[in-house]
Amino acid sequence: MTLKTKLSLVHSLILMVMLIVFGVALYFFLHQYIYKDIKKNLAYEAGLVRNSISYKLEISRRDWNLLISIDERASLQKGMFFQITNFFNGAIIKSSNLGYLELPVEGKNVATAYFDTVSLLESPVLIYSAPLTFNGDIVGVVQSAVNVSQFENFFKILRYALYILTLSVVLLAVVSGRVLSKVTLKPLQSMIEDLEKIRNTGELKNRVFYKRSKDEIGTLVTAINFMLESIEINFEKINYMYINQQRFVADASHELRTPLTSILGNAQLLQKMWLNKSIGDSKLEDSIECIHDIVDEAERMRKLVNDLLFLARSDSRFKIELQEIEFKPIVEKVIRQVDVMPKKVKWLHNDISVLNNVYILGNSDYVQQLLLIFIRQCL
Repeated sequence: MTLKTKLSLVHSLILMVMLIVFGVALYFFLHQYIYKDIKKNLAYEAGLVRNSISYKLEISRRDWNLLISIDERASLQKGMFFQITNFFNGAIIKSSNLGYLELPVEGKNVATAYFDTVSLLESPVLIYSAPLTFNGDIVGVVQSAVNVSQFENFFKILRYALYILTLSVVLLAVVSGRVLSKVTLKPLQSMIEDLEKIRNTGELKNRVFYKRSKDEIGTLVTAINFMLESIEINFEKINYMYINQQRFVADASHELRTPLTSILGNAQLLQKMWLNKSIGDSKLEDSIECIHDIVDEAERMRKLVNDLLFLARSDSRFKIELQEIEFKPIVEKVIRQVDVMPKKVKWLHNDISVLNNVYILGNSDYVQQLLLIFIRQCL
């Protein structure tokens, strides 16, 4: 489920809940208010009827009776029905608008007034019943009633209207939520496209742009740009490490091969000389020089290994220490080393006395290594 769908659904759900709560509250408020007013009018009219009742006691040889008469005013009330029930003789006095209908009475023990809703001719009628007393005894009940079908129809229509209104507004909220979420999330979609472009092209120097930088999306874009900057810096460090590794391999293959070749050439020369049992002073002197060369090359190779390991470190910035050195002894060492190397071409060197008292600014080991690399490429 996409974020747009989630936002539209949440928006619609919240709006639907609010509408339901508002509709229920409105319905019950109107229901209670209208019916409270109706009941108040019924009780008031019933009180007027009860106050207008006259009592007359009739006594005969066999029995006695209580005559109750009602004022004609009650029958003139528009929209209301009135009825008085005499518990002594069962006589019922009712308003003319009731016709042949009678209002139901729960029983002869109407101690307190009450409201009740009944159906007369399939129409709802709200009845208010109040006891009639004579000399402290309950002698009957007075009832006022009103047809509430129009109010029930009103509330029925109100319910349907609230249902339809809620559904319509929810559907409208879903559609508008989709549109609003699309508009709101458009900067996020643009940001995603920029990030996809950066991922596909690999251009870490590119950044995500957003006009309104003070809102939450602007804060997110700023954080992403900071992250891209950090990734770019780390990538440059990794790239530098990779270049160093490549340089380390190249330097190791060139720099270590040169002293190893010199050591191998000197060792082979010593082997040839010492296999001959007749050893002269010249051979002894040459052997000592070869041993010195082997020791010097081994020491130089040890330095080279340390330098190469130091160069391989990712965070290193390798620097060569420069100093003023005499150039002729370095050339002499190189000549001696080349003399014992296996060669495919003829090797000659001129007089190096021209290098007397010649000094250069550099590192003796690396200068010697550089000369050996150049000469070895020609052999």
